Amino acid sequence: MSEPFDITSDTELSSAVRTETGYDDDKVDNGDMDGLIASAKRELALMADSTNFYADRGITHALVGLTCVKAKAHVENQPVTTKNLGPDDVTFRTTDGSSLQVQQYEESIRRGLANSAETQEGTETIRFTNTHLSGDV
Repeated sequence: MSEPFDITSDTELSSAVRTETGYDDDKVDNGDMDGLIASAKRELALMADSTNFYADRGITHALVGLTCVKAKAHVENQPVTTKNLGPDDVTFRTTDGSSLQVQQYEESIRRGLANSAETQEGTETIRFTNTHLSGDV
């Protein structure tokens, strides 16, 4: 049975991700958010071997965390400016991959997968680096 706090649709997921990240439509427009949600679902389906994203709280919790990571990467983990310093151009990035938020989202994904009835026992770790996902799944 669904509770008022449960996420049961992509629309509710989008709202939850915006709340968690603080990214409004100016940072991530609706089309981009739809793409990020689809991308997170593809990765979670591959890693956790489940597509019942809203039927299980654990999988939903993991989907929220993974979508937040993708939103953060979309907004912040890109070169944001290039400065000319003498003969060299220097590109500044907003993060080096050791983001506190990414660590929190990673923990959220781990908790979700560990508490899901949809995943195999032991499927709980998806670790992030600044270039790719890695894990025990």
